[in-house]
Amino acid sequence: FLLGSKSMTDEKRGTKRTNATRKPDVSFSDTIKYHIESGTSWNGLPEDIRHSFGAKEKYIKEVTNFSYELLYKWENSPTKKYLESEDVQRAMEEEQLRAQNGGRPEFRVTEEMKQQRKSEYYMNLINYCKNKLRIYPYKFASVLITKFNIFPFDYYKEMVHSLMKSEKSYDTLPNFTAADVFRLMKIGRNQYIDIMNKVRAPGRFQLWKNRKNTVKAQLPTEPIQFPIEYWWRINGLPMGRISDFNNKVYPQLSDEQQVAVGLILSQPLLETGLTYPQTLHPLYKQKLIFYDVPVDESDFIIVPPLQNFIMNRQPNDPFEKLLYDILVTIDERTTVSELAHILEKSLDDVKAAISILLRLQFAKKKFPLPTDEFMKTTYMKPWFPKITDYHKDMTFKENVDENQGRKKRICFLYDSTLAAYLMMGNLGVGLKDHAVTLFEVGKMLDENIDALMKELEKIEFNEQRMSMKQGDAQQYYVNAINLRKTLQFLRYNESLKIEGCDGGVDMIRCESLSLLEPSTKIGILQSHYALLVAMAPLAPRALSLPTSIPRFYGPSLSHFSSPWFRLYLYHCAESGPKSILIPKGRVLTQIPDILKDCVKNSAFSSFYLWDSEVPHVQNTLLLQILNENLVRGPVLVSALEGSSKREEILLSEVAFPFTSPANENEDEATPTSPTLVHIPSKQQSQVELIMKRLSDKMHLDVSLGIVSLSPRNYLEPEGEIIPINMTFGIPLSNSKSNREVLQIIQDRNLFSMDSINQHSQNTHQLVNDFLNFIEKMLGDTFRMSEIIYPSRPIVFDGKQIVVLENEDL
Repeated sequence: FLLGSKSMTDEKRGTKRTNATRKPDVSFSDTIKYHIESGTSWNGLPEDIRHSFGAKEKYIKEVTNFSYELLYKWENSPTKKYLESEDVQRAMEEEQLRAQNGGRPEFRVTEEMKQQRKSEYYMNLINYCKNKLRIYPYKFASVLITKFNIFPFDYYKEMVHSLMKSEKSYDTLPNFTAADVFRLMKIGRNQYIDIMNKVRAPGRFQLWKNRKNTVKAQLPTEPIQFPIEYWWRINGLPMGRISDFNNKVYPQLSDEQQVAVGLILSQPLLETGLTYPQTLHPLYKQKLIFYDVPVDESDFIIVPPLQNFIMNRQPNDPFEKLLYDILVTIDERTTVSELAHILEKSLDDVKAAISILLRLQFAKKKFPLPTDEFMKTTYMKPWFPKITDYHKDMTFKENVDENQGRKKRICFLYDSTLAAYLMMGNLGVGLKDHAVTLFEVGKMLDENIDALMKELEKIEFNEQRMSMKQGDAQQYYVNAINLRKTLQFLRYNESLKIEGCDGGVDMIRCESLSLLEPSTKIGILQSHYALLVAMAPLAPRALSLPTSIPRFYGPSLSHFSSPWFRLYLYHCAESGPKSILIPKGRVLTQIPDILKDCVKNSAFSSFYLWDSEVPHVQNTLLLQILNENLVRGPVLVSALEGSSKREEILLSEVAFPFTSPANENEDEATPTSPTLVHIPSKQQSQVELIMKRLSDKMHLDVSLGIVSLSPRNYLEPEGEIIPINMTFGIPLSNSKSNREVLQIIQDRNLFSMDSINQHSQNTHQLVNDFLNFIEKMLGDTFRMSEIIYPSRPIVFDGKQIVVLENEDL
C-alpha cells in the first residue's frame, strides 16, 4: 500500500539532459491522494483515475487501508466520507427511479446502519493493526475497550501467539510494539526464544502442528504489574461490564478496592495519585479500569536515556516514523503545540504519539514538583516517594535573551558509527543505555549529557594500554575519549564567544536528521541552534543538509563523501595518488594503464565505491573485484606504490585552517599552526605547499577539518608525500588531530561572528566551485539532489586530471 508522501525537490543547476542516475518516484499522485482523502465516490472519480484502479473493489480497498494506515478516527476518516458519498449517489439514483416509475424510494441510511458501520470500521482497524504488528492504537482505547472489550494485553497476546504459530522470529516485531509487549507481558527476546524452544521440545511436534493451545499455554494469562505515574488518569468500568460488576465482581473486592471503584465511578478520569496504588493493578487485571495518559498542547517533554528499548526493526509505518521524528526533534524547551508546528503534523496526532512515548516511559512530562503542602492535601501517602523520584533531576532554567528571545545551543552532529562504537566497545555497562539512546532516539539533549560525561569519564586512558589494543578495540576507546574531550571543550566554554548561544550542546544523529522532511529539518536547525558542528569523519551520505544552512562546520554536501570530492581534492592540490574513476557497467579485461606500474610494485590498492569505501583491495584480486562492483555503480581506484602489507598503509593527518611555520616566525601574533613534528623534515615543505594550495583553492581559511596524507611510494617513506582524503568537522578517530582542531578553534576564535560569517561565504564558494568541477568533468549539467555518475573514464595521473574517451580505457 503506497502512501502519498511529499516528494523532495531541489534547485536545478541546469536544463540540459543529465547522465546521472536518479531514484524513481513511487508516491501517490496528488490527484489520487486528494480523491482518497476526500472519500470521493467511485462514480465521482475522473475517468482516468477509475481506469488506473481498474475495479471499484480495488479503489474501496485503497480508501479503507488508507484510513487504517493513518489511524483516522471514524468521524473524519476517508472511509466514512466515501460511504456517505456512495449514499448520496445511491439516493440520487433512487430518486431518479422514483421520478420515472413512481413510488417511494426504498434506500434510507438508518441510525442503526451508521452505528454498525462505525463498529465494523474499528474492528477492521484493530485487525489491520494487529496483522501489521502495529503498536496498540491507544488513541482509540476508549472505543476499543468500552465497546469491544479489547484491552492491550489481549491484543498483544493474540499477536504474539500468531507469530509463534507461524514460527516467526522475535525480530519480526517492530521496536515500539516489542517494547509494549515487554511492558505488559514481560516477553522479550530471551523469553520468546525460551517459549519457542519449549513448544518445539521432543514429543511435542504433533501438538505444535495441530493444537494452537500448546503455544497459548506458555503465554501469560494476565498483564504483569507495570509502572504508572501519579498524574495518569483512570477510565472507569467498560459499560458492558456493569451488570457483571454489581452482581459478581464487587462483592469479591477488598475494602480498599471498593473505595477506589467508588471514587472512579463518581469522578471520571480520576488522577491515579488520588487512589491507593496497591488497588489499581488488581482492578486493571480484572478489566475494570484502564489508563489514559493525557497530553496538553502546552506541555513540555523530556527524553531521558532509554531503558528497556528493544532494538528489532523499523517498519514502514507512518505512526512509528512519527514517534521517531518526535524523539529526534523534541526538547524540553519546546511545547507540544510548537513541536506539532515544526513537524507540520496535526496537534492530535502529535499528542497521541507523545502519549505512547510517556506510557512506554521513553519520555517524561516536565512540570514542577508539587509543594509538600499540596502533596499532603491532595495525593495518597504511598505515592509520595514516587512523586519525588519522578521530578528528580528536572531543571527549570530559562535561557532567554531579553533582545533575542530564547537562546540557542550548539548542535553536535554524529553518525551511527559512533553510537555503535559506544555500544560494542565494552567500555562500561552504564554507557550502553546512553549509546542505545544516541542510536535509537537519535538525539541527546544537553540536560542528559552530564550523565553521559560521567560514564565517559570512567573510561581509563592509558597510553601504554591503548597502544596494546588493536583494530576495532582501539577505535572504540579513541572515539569515546575524544568524544568526551570534544564535549568538554564545546559545552559552556565562554571563550568561544558564540553570539546568541547559552553554551549548551545537543547531540543529533545525522541519519535521524536526514529522515525528517526538509522543511522540518531546516526549521529545527535554524530555530534551535546557534552553531552546527559535525564529527569527522561522517559515514558516506549519512548527512543531507541544504546548502543554505548557515553556521555549519562539516560536509556541506553529501557529494563530499563521493569519489568526485577525492578527485577535486587531488585537482586542487595538484598532487595525489594515481587514480581512475571508471563508469558503471564497464567490463575490464586488464588493469587500466594508469595503475599498471603501481599494481606491479604494490600488494594493495585503495578502492572507493559510490556510497562506501573498501580501503584496501589485494591487487591479485583487483580486476575481478572491479568488474563485480562496476555492475552496481562507478568505482574509483587509487594506487600507492611499494606497499606489501595491508597494515603498512598508514596516513598522517594535518589539521586546517593551516598556517605555515615560516609565516608564524614573521608575525608572532599569528596563532600557532598545527604541528608537523610527526612528518619527516624533508616532507614538511611539501606539506606546506599542499596545504597552501588547498587553503587558497578550497577556501579553508576559517573552516575545520583534517587532510590525510601518505607517501606516494612506501619504499621511499621520506620521498614525495601526497594528499589522500579530506574531512570536515572535529575528528574523533585520531587523538592528535582532535587535540589540534580544538586548539585551533580556541586560538583563532573561529566561532566568533566575523569568522562564522566568513566561513558561510567560503563554504558557499567551495560548493559552487566543486559543482562546477563536476559539470566540467561530465560535460553536462545536473540536479544537486541526484546521484551523479560519470559517463566517461576520468584519470588523475598524479598531477592533473584527464577525461578519457570510452575507447581509451
